[in-house]
Amino acid sequence: MEGEADAKIGPLHPEVAESSAGSPTGGSRAVSSSSEKTRRRSVGVPLEAKQRAVAYVRESTEEQGQGFSPDAQREAIRRFAAENRLELVGEYCDYHSGWRKADGRPEFQKLMADAAEGRFDCVLVYHTSRFARNQADARRYKHMLRERLGIKVVSVTQPLGEDPSDPSAFLSESIHEMFDEYYSVSLSFWTRTGLRGKARQGHLVGALPWGYQRDTDSSLAIPDPERAPFVRELFERYVSGQESDRSLAVWLNARGVRSAKGRPFSKGTVREMLLNSAYCGYVGGFRSKDRSIRGLHEPIVSEELVDRVQEVRTWRARVVKPGPPSGDYLLRKLLHCERCGARMHGTRRSRRGVRRYLCSSRRSWLRPTDRSIGSPISSPTRSFARPCWHLSAQPRAAPALRSSAGASSFCSSSGCATSM
Repeated sequence: MEGEADAKIGPLHPEVAESSAGSPTGGSRAVSSSSEKTRRRSVGVPLEAKQRAVAYVRESTEEQGQGFSPDAQREAIRRFAAENRLELVGEYCDYHSGWRKADGRPEFQKLMADAAEGRFDCVLVYHTSRFARNQADARRYKHMLRERLGIKVVSVTQPLGEDPSDPSAFLSESIHEMFDEYYSVSLSFWTRTGLRGKARQGHLVGALPWGYQRDTDSSLAIPDPERAPFVRELFERYVSGQESDRSLAVWLNARGVRSAKGRPFSKGTVREMLLNSAYCGYVGGFRSKDRSIRGLHEPIVSEELVDRVQEVRTWRARVVKPGPPSGDYLLRKLLHCERCGARMHGTRRSRRGVRRYLCSSRRSWLRPTDRSIGSPISSPTRSFARPCWHLSAQPRAAPALRSSAGASSFCSSSGCATSM
């Protein structure tokens, strides 16, 4: 009779009747939630309050069509929450590449911020790869959620075990995370290999340079009829010698055109265009001057025009003679460190704002206590520098100037300074 009674009222602990695949850490339950409620009421066990859960959904561009669509993830998470008495109180969704680290996913960072405020008790993901494909990121954020905040992280399609600190559960989860990262690394490797192969064949791969568009029939890059004229005029204006990167950016913005990202042009964007060999018919990378591979696309500008642009840039980069001294540092571009030969730069890095000269090659890593090494710039320094700074253009004049002024430059163990 005892056995019959026990069979009628069921076990005292309903979770004993559940399979390992139906645990709250993954899979589907072997016993429905309604039968669990009945058993709990029959033995007088109070029903537990529903835990607050949130869904984290992520779709990678390289994984579209592989069963990881946002709708499929949401449906599986909703079904799991209903079967395990979890109340879905929110959803976070990122549409980013799986190669991007968790720090670069805005919705994931919002999830972590809400977790710190205690807005939920459990994070549900469709698969461990949806949480992160980087194993270091996965372990770091899961440790933060589980150990510091007491929040569960559950994969609804993978039975990983009840307790993540259990050795077998830890091993199972680690293996899944390792294969997730392996997939990402191998996909990245083969993608790069394929792109390099296409580039060797003369195809422009990746994002096209501004002024080109993709032909729908041949998939080759062809000049954009609206933007290509701006590219030609850009090169021609620069060759004239009357324009700079900044002035050309102002000119483009005044004409109402925008960059490939829909932003106003900057001097950096113009510089990248002037350095890109793709405009003269070659296949090169970002800011690449390489002309070893002739492309299949039509050039927008001639090689002769590109060569003239590079000549102008090279000429402008040369320093023919130092400019006039500033009012504060009259010996700038004149003083050189006696020990390493680097230029001495003026600085005000001291509490009292005293101007000093420091060696440029050592200034970047001096300790704060060492930055004040050097002597203040005195009035004799100014009176000496003004009449003779023009002589610095002659190399033979420098030793004579130093000897006549009695200047001494030195490098100490902690930094380089000059004293007049």
